[in-house]
Amino acid sequence: MTHRDAHGKRHITSNARRGDLCAILNACSISHCELILSLAVTIFLIVSFGLAANAQLPPPVPTQVCLAPPEYQFVRISPGGNDVAYLHVPANPDEHGSSRSRLLIRSIQSGTEREVPCSLSVQDFFWHADGKHFIVKVPLLENSHKYHAYVLDVTTGAARDLTPFNGIGFESWAYSETVPDELLVTIRMRRPVGDIYRVNVRTGALRLDTENPGDTGDTFGQDWIADQHLQVRGSIAVLPNGGFVVRHRTGKNSSWKNVLELGPGEEPPALAEMSPDDSKLRVFSSTGANTLRLIELDPQTDKQRVIAEDKKFDLWAVTSWRGYIDGYMVYREGGEWYALTKDFEEDLAKLKTVDPGELNVASTNTTNEKWIVCFSSSVNPGSYYFYDRVTKTAKYLFDESPAITRGGLTLSEKRPVHIETRDKLDMIGYLSLPQGIPPEKLPAILLVHGGPEARDTAEYDKQVQWLANRGYAVLQANFRGSYGFGKKFLRLQDREWGGKMIDDLVDAREWLVREGIADPLKIAIMGSSHGGYATLCALAFRPELFRCGIDIAGESSLITAYRTYPAANRFYLPVVEISRGRRTGEEAFLKSRSPLYFADRIKAPLILWHGSYDDRVPLTESHQMVRALRKLYKPVTAYFDSRSGHELPMSDSPFWWKVEETLSVVLGGRVVDTGLLPSAPVEENE
Repeated sequence: MTHRDAHGKRHITSNARRGDLCAILNACSISHCELILSLAVTIFLIVSFGLAANAQLPPPVPTQVCLAPPEYQFVRISPGGNDVAYLHVPANPDEHGSSRSRLLIRSIQSGTEREVPCSLSVQDFFWHADGKHFIVKVPLLENSHKYHAYVLDVTTGAARDLTPFNGIGFESWAYSETVPDELLVTIRMRRPVGDIYRVNVRTGALRLDTENPGDTGDTFGQDWIADQHLQVRGSIAVLPNGGFVVRHRTGKNSSWKNVLELGPGEEPPALAEMSPDDSKLRVFSSTGANTLRLIELDPQTDKQRVIAEDKKFDLWAVTSWRGYIDGYMVYREGGEWYALTKDFEEDLAKLKTVDPGELNVASTNTTNEKWIVCFSSSVNPGSYYFYDRVTKTAKYLFDESPAITRGGLTLSEKRPVHIETRDKLDMIGYLSLPQGIPPEKLPAILLVHGGPEARDTAEYDKQVQWLANRGYAVLQANFRGSYGFGKKFLRLQDREWGGKMIDDLVDAREWLVREGIADPLKIAIMGSSHGGYATLCALAFRPELFRCGIDIAGESSLITAYRTYPAANRFYLPVVEISRGRRTGEEAFLKSRSPLYFADRIKAPLILWHGSYDDRVPLTESHQMVRALRKLYKPVTAYFDSRSGHELPMSDSPFWWKVEETLSVVLGGRVVDTGLLPSAPVEENE
């Protein structure tokens, strides 16, 4: 059954209609003969829990507040350091009933604001070196990873599209204030992989600058690097054996030289920047070590120098200006900064007295003497300050999300935890508990990150706060294959998709039960992208352990995922095969790790979301999973968003309302947005 709601979303519901408690309980292994008694007991337990827990939980926070976008976004200091610009997304309509986003410029000294006339859907921007224009990134579609670049006059609002190609957008860009009227963009104009084009910001003239040989990605600051004069000098290519090679050239018309080769099994390297004199490459690489380090390569002598490293954890971030590196961050349970210069050491000492949160240098002016810094934590999305490096003084500007930090809400802190897996690995995770009730026998959500080459952190998480406010304990576990813990831990994912990686998640679940935090009969699993795949695997391969699953844009079959792998990323398949298994000759193995072929084992209700324009995980992955479950009369509700790509808009309230309702029925948490659900679906061909 499918229907479209008022937002244009298409929903598919099979067996379990909205509010159909019988179907959901039936899916949770309750036989027909026991149904009446089970219903009575379940309703009694839910009501009892609701009366007891809801009386102690903090005041409910509406979904639209919990999951709202940040009110202040893309905070950028002007070249002269006197103004700060940002995108303001109001939490509530103004006196005229308008909720439109606005580009604003604020005087740091006086605090007065003025609006930049702009009707563009701004996704990011930066100041032009003249201080009179912005270079603006505008997505082709909502939540798309393809963009158009505009130059925008901050006084008149006059805008010109610098990449005016119908249906074609750029992937990444690079800019240097030393060449203020030029911009580099990667565009997949001639073929699936992106070539680099040079755009004249004043005239709009565009020409091919650097051709992609077909083995390199699209991203500046990772796959490509330009020097201080905006000349492309470095790239990282994928080798047929799944290894990598770092390349360098001395100028546009010179040939590329291989300066570092990494074999299969190394952490994927990334280009950081050029040295101040543009003679050396800085690269994040695990070559010669277990962790990702920042090393400097001299193409003339082939010598390497380690700039920064940690013996156990990968480098997380670096702060630098025109090739001069101030310091670096290592992320253990939380982020820790280390100074490489005396100036930055003094800055860190001062900034620690300003705010106890985790520091991020968000923006710097032309001379690097004035900064915009942001401090965040698990209960604070971010607080922005202006910081003068010369006088060592800081001035508070605003909170990223005032409705969250200054709205009197009771939030849940993330507590770092260490979980030992069945094969003695140390998993660092984060536990968030609902406030106001004892942390005993709670309904719980295992929230699984994507990637899998990513990691959960102690940073603020909207979904976590939303779930905790509804009465759920939330556990985020950095299972094997997660990024940040060194290449040995990363490589433990190899050929363990759907295998030991799921064992790790089961071990995390068992930890919740063993510690007395979670009721073993009230645990659900939820995740996006790889986390969505893991959710499907958990429901199919461990059906007795999870009472509900929420899959957001996850793969359902490793076999079909290979067949439909995005053309722009096929050069990366040798690396993917190392972790997942080979595309050819191993169909039986891939099938054994694909939940699609084990849909008959799934017992728990599933809620699924996928964007129609997903260029990372094809929509067909979710379509085929829904069809398989419907054929078996399994309870599944699917939301296919015709406006979105790979990422779920947090503003997609009907989806979250359905999640809230289902979790309440199955696990017993509270429903805050009751009555806001769309009407029941109607029969319609898919």
